[in-house]
Amino acid sequence: MFCLFPALVSVVSVAVEAILAQFSSSRTLVLSPGDSSVNPTLGRLVLQCLCPALRDLLSDGLKPHQSDLIAGRRPNSPWGLVQASTKPAD
Repeated sequence: MFCLFPALVSVVSVAVEAILAQFSSSRTLVLSPGDSSVNPTLGRLVLQCLCPALRDLLSDGLKPHQSDLIAGRRPNSPWGLVQASTKPAD
């Protein structure tokens, strides 16, 4: 089985470098980093480059379904992986 992990990490790294370059070259102060109307180039880089790269990285090797005692089989998704990994410990 061929592992795509290094290539996937490289794509994420390229996207992060482009975002960092935008921050360092931008003359506008980003008061609200989540507001793409303040800096549309930054918003485009995040939405069109970083988000798909992270989705592809998190999807690599992710099983299509997860077994659950109550719900049976339920679909896995990259977002579900993020939610499960960021829950505080009980």
